[in-house]
Amino acid sequence: NVQPLIRDVRTEDAQLLYEIDQICFPAHLAYSRAEFLSYLRHPLLIGKVAEIHGRICGFAIARLEGG
Repeated sequence: NVQPLIRDVRTEDAQLLYEIDQICFPAHLAYSRAEFLSYLRHPLLIGKVAEIHGRICGFAIARLEGG
């Protein structure tokens, strides 16, 4: 039973995470490339990546909002 390694999102993950997003969501819900990259650059982003044997197998991202 392999447990994934959970780590913070890195800048170099951006392209692969975008590709995963495109696969997982229909076109009307998936981010455009520009939207996705802008979201990843947001200073209040919280992002985690799951890796198995050094390969990304999933991710979760969220942006903190004031309120």
